[in-house]
Parts: sequence; structure tokens; C-alpha cells
Amino acid sequence: MPQLMLIDGERIPSATGEYFDVHDPATEELLDQAPMGNEEDARAAIAAANAAFRSWRTASAHERAALLRSLVVSPTERGARLGERLASDALRLARERGATDVYLLTETAERFFPRFGFSVADRSSAPPALKQSEEFRTACPESAVMMHVRFEAR
Repeated sequence: MPQLMLIDGERIPSATGEYFDVHDPATEELLDQAPMGNEEDARAAIAAANAAFRSWRTASAHERAALLRSLVVSPTERGARLGERLASDALRLARERGATDVYLLTETAERFFPRFGFSVADRSSAPPALKQSEEFRTACPESAVMMHVRFEAR
């Protein structure tokens, strides 16, 4: 079953209504289908993130853990380092917004994220607020690997 986008706490299809296949990079096995988002979807996600940031910026450092929810590159765009640019930009934005820790769950990219400082972490070590989020509870199965990076104090 194709996945939906999670924007402003709601699972919705992309504005295009289109999907692309997600393959395991090691085996090329078809894993799922992801929504083919467009600029309208990106603007909606950015607006939701900006609205959420207003209350998040007053949170304590312990509450400022961020979850990198999804990073998917269409097979036709692979090899152009788009994934690296997306990850770098997402991490830069998280740091600028005050995140002290970033977590992610992955089934296929455990070898991709160490180049950004991520290391494998026990899923139970995630902050309680993060573990209670819908994204953490439902986005990836229990078999997904959790990874973590902590930003050094400036």
C-alpha cells in the first residue's frame, strides 16, 4: 500500500496524487511506494513546521530533539548527490532552529547517515516526547534501525 505524506499531523496524499517506487539499494527489491511531492506539498510542510516552531523554540534542551522523518530520492535522481544535499539542509535547519539532537528511523539507509555524524542507537533511548509522536510510533516498523546525532554546543 502506498505511503501518505505527514504534514501538520495529518496523513495526506501528495498534491500530485502520484507515487514512485522505493527500492532497497542493496537488493533492488521493491519495498514500498512514496508520494511524489511537489512545490505545493513542500510549502505546506514548511508552513506547518514554521507554525510548530513558534512553541518549540521555548522548549527545554531535553525537549528539543528532532526527528528526521523522511528522506527519499526518486530513482531517476540518484547519483546527483541530492540525498546528501537534502540531509545537509535538513540538519542545518534543525541546528538553526535549536535542535540539540536529531533522530531518525531507517530500514534501508543505515550506511548513508554516518557521513553526517549519525550512529546507531537503541530505540528505547529516544526522548519520551519523541517516542510518543505519531511519526515515531507509526512511520517505521519496530524492525527499523534508530540513528542519532548530537550537535556540539556552539
